[in-house]
Amino acid sequence: MALSKAIRALIGLPALLLAACDDGPKTVSHFSRPELIPSMLTSASTKGPALVVIHGSPFPERDEVTQTVVLETMMRAVTWRKTAFTLNAAEASEPETRIIWAFGVADNLDARKLCRGETPPAASDDKKIKVRAVFCARDQLLSDVSGSIKTVAEPQDAMFDTLISQVTRTLLDKG
Repeated sequence: MALSKAIRALIGLPALLLAACDDGPKTVSHFSRPELIPSMLTSASTKGPALVVIHGSPFPERDEVTQTVVLETMMRAVTWRKTAFTLNAAEASEPETRIIWAFGVADNLDARKLCRGETPPAASDDKKIKVRAVFCARDQLLSDVSGSIKTVAEPQDAMFDTLISQVTRTLLDKG
C-alpha cells in the first residue's frame, strides 16, 4: 500500500513541477537585431552609463526602489561586458541609444512607438506583472522583449529580480 502511494506521488511529480513553472517568469522575444546589439550597447556605455527609461511601475508606492532594482539587476544580467546604467539622460554618454521598460502595458503594444518617445497607455492586470522592454538607437528598434510573472508584493522579490534579469539577457543577447 505504501509503495503504491509513493509511485502515485512520483507519477504526479511532473505535473506538480509544471504547475509550479506556470508561475515563473516568462519572456518572449518579438524582434532582435543581434548583429547590432553588442556594438550599440558598447558605444552607448563606453564613456559613461547607458540610458534607461522606465514607464509605469508594478509597485507605484515604491518607484525609487523598483528603479534601483531594475538598474542593479540589469548590471548583473549583462555578463559579456561591464555596463553601467542610469535613469538620468544628462549622465548618459549617448542618450539617443537607450533601453526602455514599460510596465503594465497591453500585449499588443507597438514597440516602435516606444522608440519614437511615445508614452504607452497603461493596461492593468491584477494577477500578473507585465513588462515590455525595447533597446533603441534614436527611432530605430534594435530589440523588443516582453515578460511576465504572477503578481508579487515587492520589488525585492526574487521572482521580480529573475524577470528583470531574463528580459535583460534576452533583450541584449549577442545572438
